[in-house]
Amino acid sequence: MQPREHLVVFAKRMIPAKTFRSPEQMFAELTGPKREAFVFHLWNEAGEQVARPLPHVDKFRGSDGIPRVAKLGVVGALRPVGHEIVVISMPPAINVNKVLFLALVRRPTGVSVFFYERCMGNDHATVAANEAVLAEARADGSRLNHGFKEGIDLDAFKVHLGGVLGVSLAGLETSLPAISAADFVNSKDAAAPERGGDSAVTKRLGGALVVMATICAIEPLIVRVPGLGFYLWMVLRYVDFVLGAAVVLSLLFWVFRVHLERMGRTTFSPLGSLGMWALPVAQVVTIPMTVASALRGATGRSWGGLVLLWWLFCLPVMVLQLSRYLPETRLLPPGVWEVLFSMWWFVEGAAYGLLAYLVKKGSDAL
Repeated sequence: MQPREHLVVFAKRMIPAKTFRSPEQMFAELTGPKREAFVFHLWNEAGEQVARPLPHVDKFRGSDGIPRVAKLGVVGALRPVGHEIVVISMPPAINVNKVLFLALVRRPTGVSVFFYERCMGNDHATVAANEAVLAEARADGSRLNHGFKEGIDLDAFKVHLGGVLGVSLAGLETSLPAISAADFVNSKDAAAPERGGDSAVTKRLGGALVVMATICAIEPLIVRVPGLGFYLWMVLRYVDFVLGAAVVLSLLFWVFRVHLERMGRTTFSPLGSLGMWALPVAQVVTIPMTVASALRGATGRSWGGLVLLWWLFCLPVMVLQLSRYLPETRLLPPGVWEVLFSMWWFVEGAAYGLLAYLVKKGSDAL
């Protein structure tokens, strides 16, 4: 390989592959307190695949003849409506097809990686001094060419990318908080994109929890089979009780494990996330808070709305369970209880179904 192939391996192979495989992780790492360490790690990993690695910071001479410095780094991240955008600046791109800037973009339609790359001049012999090509790679393997664009600096890239996406990239350079020594030290090691060990345990626990919650979500539908519901319930009610208890304990342990692994990126400490489950009465508020904190730490995104919806389904399920197994503790008037019980199959199915979805999203991002 030629020396500049380091740029190609990093920008056009490694970044797209990792982004399409683990978008949650990439967006979280590239906006976290160890984003610079993470991107340098990927750069060095790409360098191991070429004969002559390049430095991540280098000097080059601009079209006006003035020496400049270009470096690898995360420029910033924005979240305009319906979009999440992270921009990476590249070391000097002095040859044709070498990338000046990268952008990881997440939209409702999917995830894309945009490249702003050098192109050939009109003489077809030299590199264009002030023109570049904006291209887009998608997870399905397709590549879109958005045409030749004027300007090879960051301001030009922001204008052209914003034009394609239909959003403004104003304020990109100041969008991320400065990386303090305390944040860097207290955060988990972001330089290891493929986690193992403890993370593998948490992922396995999350997978088991998803399976159990899915079974609990389907069970109320099975019981409603005409002519068989009563007989099925005589057997499944014991399974329902045991499996429900297993789901609660597994969720508690999964939340703790996520807080332990993503310490510094969650609202609570690991022990604090456990303690929130033990607060009398306040549990009604603190339990969903710990689940939302775990999901935010795992994915880098806020799941507050969906967690709240899940919890609103969980509350009547808990009341129904107490009333079903401990009639003397029935918390609702008979008429209200009968109405809720008639909707039990839907409420319980929705609660467990949402839980399975949330835990899967969190586990996939670890």
